[in-house]
Amino acid sequence: MYIEKTSIVVPPSNQTVTVGSDVTLYCTAITDPLEQHRLKITWLFNDDVIEFALYTNVAQDPSDNSLKIIQAQIDNTGSYTCNASTELDWDAVTVQLTVSGVTFYMLTITDLLIPMRRMHICFTDVFSVFCFMFFFVFFRPSQKYQTTVLGNG
Repeated sequence: MYIEKTSIVVPPSNQTVTVGSDVTLYCTAITDPLEQHRLKITWLFNDDVIEFALYTNVAQDPSDNSLKIIQAQIDNTGSYTCNASTELDWDAVTVQLTVSGVTFYMLTITDLLIPMRRMHICFTDVFSVFCFMFFFVFFRPSQKYQTTVLGNG
């Protein structure tokens, strides 16, 4: 016999943090004692179920079902929904996380070496100042680089 509805008793709360902060969104739910073993906590980000394998800085803590975001970035900003469900019913709470500040990107050694070669070629050119400005305005570490000679040195 079904006695108690599934409900979130400790909901997550709206948060505003700066880039690089660690964030924990708590979500504790209760349900009918006969359904307790079927209680499942699912997290959604902007209405999509979070696939934790796709994120390097987001995880669900199995001990308390909280959502942990390590070193939050701007792209972690959005709505987070804690969904507590059994086969009989469910409850959900949605909150907003706002991450503000400047995002810094980690560069790999490859990201640094290829641009350095390009810059070396630029600085041997008579128009080295123009080449330097062109490099920093138009080329970002995430782009594919091609080594080209901009002058005959």
